[in-house]
Amino acid sequence: MALQAKTATARRGNTIWAALIPLALVSALSGFIVSAFYAWINPIIETRREQEVIEMGLRSIFPDAERTAKLDGIALPQGVEEPVYEVYGPRNALLGYMYYVTGQGWSTFRLAVGVDPATQQIVGVRVLEHQETPGLGARITEDWFLAQFAGKALSDPFRAGEDVQAITGATISTRGVSQTVSQSARSLLEATGVKVEVAAADSGAASGTAVGTARSQGPAYAAQIRKALGEEVTMAPADVWRVEDEDGRLVAWAVRVEETGFGGPVSVLTLIDPAGATVRSVEVLSHNETPGLGDGITQTHFLGQFTGRGPGDAFQVGVDIDGITMATQSSTAVAKAVKRAVEAVQALGGTGGARR
Repeated sequence: MALQAKTATARRGNTIWAALIPLALVSALSGFIVSAFYAWINPIIETRREQEVIEMGLRSIFPDAERTAKLDGIALPQGVEEPVYEVYGPRNALLGYMYYVTGQGWSTFRLAVGVDPATQQIVGVRVLEHQETPGLGARITEDWFLAQFAGKALSDPFRAGEDVQAITGATISTRGVSQTVSQSARSLLEATGVKVEVAAADSGAASGTAVGTARSQGPAYAAQIRKALGEEVTMAPADVWRVEDEDGRLVAWAVRVEETGFGGPVSVLTLIDPAGATVRSVEVLSHNETPGLGDGITQTHFLGQFTGRGPGDAFQVGVDIDGITMATQSSTAVAKAVKRAVEAVQALGGTGGARR
C-alpha cells in the first residue's frame, strides 16, 4: 500500500515537471524574442525620430536646402551636439551651418540653430525640446520671439531687454536662449577660422554721456521703466534718462550701468528718486553669470536690499549689502553698478530734484 502511494506521488511529480518544463521554455523563448525585437526596432525608432527632428530644424531654417554634409575636423563648442551640418542649396552654394545645442534657462532646452559664416548672421532658430514654465518661459517657442534672431548679426550683444526683446516675466529664459544662440554660433565660426568681432558695449552712465531730455519712445528696455513708474512717463535714449510725467515733471532718473562680473558684463538698470537720489528699484538686464550661483543676482531678495539706499551708503558687499553665497564677484558687480548710478545722478544735480 505504501509502495503504491509512493509510486502515485512520483508519477504526479513527473507529470508536473513535464508540464512546467515546456512552459518555462516557451516563456524564456518568448522573452528572448521580445527582447530581440525591441533591440532591433528601438534604433530604427530613434533614427526616425532624430530624422524628424533634423527635418523640422533643417526645412524650417533652410527652406532652400538641397543637401547636407557633416562638418568634420573642428572642436565642437560647449553644448553643441555632433554632427554639425553644412547645408547646401541650388548650384551647390553653401547656405550655412546647422547644429543642435543644449542651453539653460530656468531649465534645460534644446535648439536647432542655423548660422551663415559668410554674413556672420543667424539664419534661424527653432526650439526642439524644453522644460520651461508654461505660460512664461515656455513662450520661447513662439514665432515672434524666435523671428527676431533670423538675420541678426553675431556682432550684436544679444542682450535680453535691449537688442533682444524679452518675454515678459521670463527674463531668465530669454537670456538663456539669447546667450546659447550667440555664444554657440560665435564659437562654432571661430572653430572654423571665422573671427567674429562683437560690438563694444556702452560704457554706462558714469562715462560722461549726456542726459536725454527730449520726449521719445525711449530705450529698448522702456517697458521695465514704465512698469515701475507708470505707462504715461516718457524718456529719451541715453545712458541716463530723465523720466517725466505727462506734465513734464521729473519723477525719476533711469540709469543703466555695466560692470564686470564673474562671467562677463553685467548690465544693471537703476531707477533713482530725484528727492535725495535714493534708489527706487534695481533690475539686472543682462549677464553671463553661472546658472545656480551668480545668476542669483536677478532674484528679488538680492535686488530688493538696494531700495531706499542713497549717497550716504557704502554699497559694498559684506558691509551694507548681503552678497549671493559663493557669488561674491557677481554680487559686487551689481553693487558697483548701483553705486555708479547714484553717483551719476548726484553729478548731474539729481539730488533734491534735478535741474531741467
